[in-house]
Amino acid sequence: MPSLFSGALICTVLMLAVYILKGVWPFGAGNVTYDDMAQGTLPIYYHLYDWLHGDKAMAFDWYTGLGTNIVNSGTFMPLDLVLCLFSRDKLLYGIGILIIVKVAASAVTAKYVFDKLFGKAAQIWRVLFSVTYAMSAYSMFYYTNSFCLDFVVIFPLVLYGLKRLLTDNKPLAF
Repeated sequence: MPSLFSGALICTVLMLAVYILKGVWPFGAGNVTYDDMAQGTLPIYYHLYDWLHGDKAMAFDWYTGLGTNIVNSGTFMPLDLVLCLFSRDKLLYGIGILIIVKVAASAVTAKYVFDKLFGKAAQIWRVLFSVTYAMSAYSMFYYTNSFCLDFVVIFPLVLYGLKRLLTDNKPLAF
């Protein structure tokens, strides 16, 4: 079990090193939100926060981001609950922590799948490839749209489920 999280630990340390070097909160005044993170991410997270705290309706809100819909935005994943640890006025900075959590989670799911599919390979390679997956250009492209990082987390599990469906004739995982 500890080896499953080794890639996540490496990714977290790398991300924190970047945050330190760039002065990103909590190590400076900067944050990761750039150009509203491409898809109006921040207003949707404000609406999600308000909905979870009982201040807004889940379905639609005209007053956040000129109209926000939690049901249609694809935002509510269990990892997004990390934002509940922050006060509403710190959500802008909490997204940086959320991205670290999602990157670490993608390393965990990749390591799990590599362990299942390539169990005979040396442990160092499986950890290295899980870190490579989590920090790859494929994943980095989605850092500006944290909703899509959910798919980066789930993608290795989908591939593993597809493998089990096609080769092992076990459809349950897929």
